[in-house]
Amino acid sequence: MPRFPFPEFPNGWFQIANRSELSPGKSLEQSYFGHRLMLSMTECGELSIQVIREHDGDGGAPEASGAATAAGTGPTAVESWPLAERCGLIFVHHHAEGALPSWELPSLGTFDEPGWTPLRTTTLEIRSHPQEICENTADIAHLAAVHGMTVGDRDDIKVETLGTLLRVGIGLKIAPRPDSKDASVDIHMWTENYGPALGVVHLTNPDGTETFSTYAPTPRGDGLLDYRISTALRRPGTPEEIERALEHSHRYQCETVLEDVPIWEKKTFHAQPRLSEVDGPIAQFREWYGQFY
Repeated sequence: MPRFPFPEFPNGWFQIANRSELSPGKSLEQSYFGHRLMLSMTECGELSIQVIREHDGDGGAPEASGAATAAGTGPTAVESWPLAERCGLIFVHHHAEGALPSWELPSLGTFDEPGWTPLRTTTLEIRSHPQEICENTADIAHLAAVHGMTVGDRDDIKVETLGTLLRVGIGLKIAPRPDSKDASVDIHMWTENYGPALGVVHLTNPDGTETFSTYAPTPRGDGLLDYRISTALRRPGTPEEIERALEHSHRYQCETVLEDVPIWEKKTFHAQPRLSEVDGPIAQFREWYGQFY
């Protein structure tokens, strides 16, 4: 039986790169959604993407993906998918039936304000599914059990859905440092999910430091996905102080995610899990996520 009883590739927008990974005149080749994708940038900075197949020299059926080795064979671009860029993050729209986007990503207008650092991104390879990754938003109980956070009054948990947007708000105490297990910093965290594969968190810490994080799982195929964690920061201080604060904040985000990875890679999906009142709005999340198949 398949590990997950739903399609491996949901429909919607998925992050596939950062602009900083590209340069004019050069292409970035990647494998996502079971296809080879070629992302390119022109000298003017414009982006384009093509889905590549290997064809034989006689115009026959597509061969398996990979570098052409025989004379007369080579890659052929067979289609182009919609692209979008937000704050230097590059997204492609995937749809199982080739349909055009019916909704757009948010502008992430926070970065229109001055003082933000560029986003710093780390990519992890995980054997899981985007729905399982995003379900962490609704899995309130795991915050204490896995991450050592202290969850506030559960009656104050807020869940909002508006089309392709799902927001979950919760009061927490978190550790002040990546190497600390002391959950002593009070925050109220809103996690916004835009479609099947983009989570956004914008926090203001008690010292006035603001952090902006994005979480983006993109499936490659054969049960693997790339999970991109991106962090930006805004605070007063010298460039050296700001750089240290960004490094600290990004490391905290990544180390928190790494605590989840062993669970994601072994977790078994249950369509009707036995939940308690402390687990969180998992059933509501799954109903919302179902629109992306």
